[in-house]
Amino acid sequence: MNSFSRLFFLGLLLATVVIAACEDNPVPPPPDPPAQISVKYRLTYNSDIADTVKGLQSDDVFDIIVDSQDRTWVATQAGVSRFRGTAGDGKWDQNNELPNPKCRSLLEHNGTLWVGTWGGGVATHEMTSGMWSKLNVDSGLVNDMVADIAGVGNTIYFGTNDGASIYTDDPQLDLNDRWETMPVGRSSDGILSPFVSVVLIAQTSTRGQEVWFGPRVEELIQFGDENNHGITVFREGLSQPIYYTMVNSGLTEPNINDIYFDESTQLFWVAFSTMGLASVDVDASTWTYYTQVDGLPSDVIYSIAKVGDVLWVGTQSGVAKMQSNGKFQGFGSSGGLPGDRVRRVFSDDPNELWSGFIGQGAALLDP
Repeated sequence: MNSFSRLFFLGLLLATVVIAACEDNPVPPPPDPPAQISVKYRLTYNSDIADTVKGLQSDDVFDIIVDSQDRTWVATQAGVSRFRGTAGDGKWDQNNELPNPKCRSLLEHNGTLWVGTWGGGVATHEMTSGMWSKLNVDSGLVNDMVADIAGVGNTIYFGTNDGASIYTDDPQLDLNDRWETMPVGRSSDGILSPFVSVVLIAQTSTRGQEVWFGPRVEELIQFGDENNHGITVFREGLSQPIYYTMVNSGLTEPNINDIYFDESTQLFWVAFSTMGLASVDVDASTWTYYTQVDGLPSDVIYSIAKVGDVLWVGTQSGVAKMQSNGKFQGFGSSGGLPGDRVRRVFSDDPNELWSGFIGQGAALLDP
């Protein structure tokens, strides 16, 4: 065989090898496009800048509720705004009624709106009369930096930067007699951590009423001190509180952004500051964890809500819904959201989901 023939057959052999290799290693398909979600409408600081009642006080949103009169209240870094649909229906800040513009939490309870501020205590708004009043450390509140508020019956709980307070909403009592400060530390009525980031009241089917206090620890926990920081639970019928710590439970960190109770499943859901999400079956003493491996867009979870039968979370990188297979599907700014840092999710309608953003206002989503 001459040199030309040998080169020809060698080239043919190489071509065959290349073709076979290409068939075994096809070009990978392009990645799926980001999941899309529809925005019904959006509220921002510039919703209508010419109108004094339209638009948010700030685009940094910390809480959203829809009250019994179907009005939407939005708590922001610079005050509270109220809307009827997309129409502005009022706004309040330190210049008209609020003791401090930095609003962190909202609660409607027994005909009163409660607004927790970060530095000015609490403002209350009577829904019928429209009157505002203020409650602070001079009234009996333990600290004026209020992170969360929860209520049941005539009892209101306040989680603050320096412990928790219990308020008895009884006009027959003198104002100073309505307050009780919860001790910090292990005791018959103490909470573990002084910084209470979230308060949850749950009516369980097997154990009765429970009140959960979620913590935040501002400094590094010293070695050996892990058992002194965690979630505190007061259960109806028990004389001593229950403490969930990193030593005696499935708690992965003592920094909690939200706690949600699902009445249909009787599960508690815990949103961690850096460690994702956990569901807690108290009766079975089991903790189940969800992270980015399970589809969450971020392990920084800010808020939890349920829309119909579907669990939703607000994260550092958008919102996510839990699918039937136990995995999460995320939606971010590339999928139609106005922004990614979702500080609050809220729903009282199976067809609607409110999302409050840091820096991008609020949006009503179609879930």
